[in-house]
Amino acid sequence: MANRTAPPYLQLKKKILDKIISGEWKAGHRVPSDNQLAALSGVSRLTANKAMRALADEGYLERVAGLGTFVAEYRSHGDFLRVTNIAEEIRDRRHEYDNQVIEKCEEPATEQICEALHLPAGTKVFHSIIVHRDQGVPIQLEDRYINPRVAPDFLSVDLSNTTPTAHLMEISPPHEVEQRIEAVMPTVEQRKLLRMHANEPCLVVKRRTWIRGAVATLAHLYHPGSRYDVSGRWTP
Repeated sequence: MANRTAPPYLQLKKKILDKIISGEWKAGHRVPSDNQLAALSGVSRLTANKAMRALADEGYLERVAGLGTFVAEYRSHGDFLRVTNIAEEIRDRRHEYDNQVIEKCEEPATEQICEALHLPAGTKVFHSIIVHRDQGVPIQLEDRYINPRVAPDFLSVDLSNTTPTAHLMEISPPHEVEQRIEAVMPTVEQRKLLRMHANEPCLVVKRRTWIRGAVATLAHLYHPGSRYDVSGRWTP
């Protein structure tokens, strides 16, 4: 099937979004008016307005009456009290989810990983590293070790269409979860994968889950501090 040219407002929307994601337009940056964007881009004012409204609805822009339109402090949200599938979280907001699989392999576990997964020393485990993206913006770097006794088919799973959490939930919902949050400085590689600014900290959710009486997985979930927060509400 021949490719169709995207509508003009989507083309303009992408150009604006690229400036935001690249950091060229930072939070608080004043965006040109609808009239100015129309003149600069060669589109109608109605087209420029439609692109701006779409980005405002998705949380990338903030329109302030009498002052103009500004790049918003974009943040994604996670629930600390539940184990959730990040792909579903993003799609529930009517955003587009995609990911980049950096690593998916079987490898000998370190002593620390074996201890965390309650496995004998030297056991081979599955290891995956994935960047999860919301509207093309990296919001989570998932570094996960999986007990092969719990999820023996993990390496055959196509992670471009699902997530490790979704695969594990298909096996069985966890009956026990342990997690804590820390603020850390990312490594150079982590900063690059998450497209973070220098000296920006990460929020790291460290999570272990138990399935059918065994430790199923140990995951370190890294989030850019400026783009993510975690919250929860519990009623006794």
